[in-house]
Amino acid sequence: MNFRKFAFIIVVFGLICFAYFSYFVYNVMLVSNTAFESKQAFIYIKSNSEYNQVREDLLPLINDIKTFDILAKQKKYINNVKAGMRGFKIFFNKSFFKTISMLT
Repeated sequence: MNFRKFAFIIVVFGLICFAYFSYFVYNVMLVSNTAFESKQAFIYIKSNSEYNQVREDLLPLINDIKTFDILAKQKKYINNVKAGMRGFKIFFNKSFFKTISMLT
């Protein structure tokens, strides 16, 4: 009987951890995090720009910079910034996943 209780507790704990992780991934990758009200906004990445400069330009356009940093690091955008006076459209109600995909 003790083994069954222990196994049940482990399974429930595992399901709770999985649910929390799934919710976190959903919020980082799929939830819209734009902070502007128009249909689109533009960001211009200048020559020799690094991630920190792009991040500063994005601050007024997005709601949660910490989750953007997490996903940018995961997608290796931090080391792979496409610079050179390029303009990018960021659309209203797009997720960070799609935004970072457009920037790369």
